[in-house]
Amino acid sequence: MIKALQKSRKPVPNYLSQLAHELSATRESTVFSMYCFWTGEVRLGNLDGVLTTMPGFLGGREVVEVTYDPSLIHYSKLLNIANQQKCATKVFTRNNQQQATAHKLLGERAERNDGAIRPDREPKYQLIRSPLKYLPMTPMQQTKVNAAYGQRKDYTVFLSPRQKSLLQRIRENPTSPWPLAIGQPFESAWANIK
Repeated sequence: MIKALQKSRKPVPNYLSQLAHELSATRESTVFSMYCFWTGEVRLGNLDGVLTTMPGFLGGREVVEVTYDPSLIHYSKLLNIANQQKCATKVFTRNNQQQATAHKLLGERAERNDGAIRPDREPKYQLIRSPLKYLPMTPMQQTKVNAAYGQRKDYTVFLSPRQKSLLQRIRENPTSPWPLAIGQPFESAWANIK
C-alpha cells in the first residue's frame, strides 16, 4: 500500500508508516528504573525508534521496559536521553554490549539483568484514564498515543481514519458498554466492538 501511494506521488499517512515500521522493525529491549514508571512511559514512549514501553517492577524498583529499533535509535542515544530525562536512576541491561555502554556512562548504576519484569496492573496509565482505553490499537500505537496524550500533544496523528471514527462514536456515546481495548490483542479488540 505504501509503495502504491509513493508511486502515485500521494502522501503516506503517518499511521500507515508507523504500522509498516512496527511490523518490520528490528527489536532490542532494555530496562530503565526511575521514580515513577508512568512518567517514564510518557517520556520514553515518544522517542523516535522506541516501539513499545511496559511499566513494571524488577529488583524491587519501578521500571519501564523499552523495546526499541537499534537501526533508528542507538542504545547510547537512548541511554543518554533516559538519563537526561531522569529515567535512568538504574539501568538493567539485556546484553554485554548494552552493559559496556551503560557502565561507561552510568558506572555502578548499570546492571546486567535478563530477568523478566513483573508488569504493572495499569499499563498505559494515561490511556486507561481516558476514552482512548476503548480504542483498539497496536502495541506501538498504544505506546505512542499514551506518550502524546500524557504530554498533551496531538495523538491523533498515530490513528487511522477508522480509529478516529470509532473514537468519535465512543465520545458521542460515553455510557455505552464499550469493551476495554488497552492490553488486548489488536484483532480481538476490534472483534469485540459492536
